[in-house]
Amino acid sequence: MPADQDASGETQAHRLHNAVERGREDVSGLGERWLDAFVRIEDHAAAGGGVARLMVDAGLIVIVAPVSPFRADREHARSLFEPGEFHEISVDAPLATCEARDRKCLYIRAQRGELRNVTGIGSPYEPPGQPELRLDSATHSPEQCVDGVIGLLDALDAR
Repeated sequence: MPADQDASGETQAHRLHNAVERGREDVSGLGERWLDAFVRIEDHAAAGGGVARLMVDAGLIVIVAPVSPFRADREHARSLFEPGEFHEISVDAPLATCEARDRKCLYIRAQRGELRNVTGIGSPYEPPGQPELRLDSATHSPEQCVDGVIGLLDALDAR
């Protein structure tokens, strides 16, 4: 049995994926109704940080994945937490990769001028300076990226 597999054959990656999916179901109404009420992308990052703060206060481990292209917004989210409570994970992909994965055709629409302020087209992206973990999703599979997150969590747990 591989080291990352339990007796049932479930891998760490599967367990993390399943936990994320359960979390997505638990807050689906929040994501669809509440966060979508914010017009500015900066508000999404602030709202996600605020909700995460409440959940951490309740004793939960929280993974938040907002589109957050601006350094100042990510730093604001970090400021809501005590040192050691906030760990930034940057999931990198070049613009061409983002365009190839775009099922909603947002990048095509932005290039035609139909949408404004799409990150990388009409709005800048400011990469994080020193994230605790940087994942290159263009060259690593989703499973490898999950392994990176699990590795970070394991390292934090070992402290």
